[in-house]
Amino acid sequence: KIFCDALSQILSASIFFLIFINNGLAFTALERVNRFDNFTLADGLSQTTINDILQDKTGFFWFATYDGLNRFDGYEFVTFFHEANNPNSLSNDAIYSMVAAQDGTLWLGTGNGGINRFDPKTESFERLSKQQGLSSDRINIIFEDNTETVWVGTDDRGLNRYDPETNSFETFVFSPQD
Repeated sequence: KIFCDALSQILSASIFFLIFINNGLAFTALERVNRFDNFTLADGLSQTTINDILQDKTGFFWFATYDGLNRFDGYEFVTFFHEANNPNSLSNDAIYSMVAAQDGTLWLGTGNGGINRFDPKTESFERLSKQQGLSSDRINIIFEDNTETVWVGTDDRGLNRYDPETNSFETFVFSPQD
């Protein structure tokens, strides 16, 4: 009987130890998966209000703000702004939406500067606006479908489809009669 009681205590202690170790490891693993970092202006972020976030094919994180485009490589931020005398810079610092296209470019919708297409190889922007048939320069959302067609939703003038052959947009406007 003494042997059985001792064995029972050893078994109970072993099971408790294994459960404790297992749960400890599980909590440690969860801590690693759910780690969040908070970035501020002091870290290099241009503004703390983020309108859109995406991660591109190369691993960069992109943050659309009211004060420029922020690229984060895991260590530091690089910020892109509108430069008055540079036609290859952002057309407007207020960026509302972004999409990473399948060809590697970033499409950015601005508050009043139309679309900006960013080429990561040259780090330059191409501006697309009403001059290319965009129905409005106030962009709410950009989307690329599975056929690589870019769609642009504007604030007040409908939906636009980009035609890469003509570098222009076709507009679709809601009509109650349709």
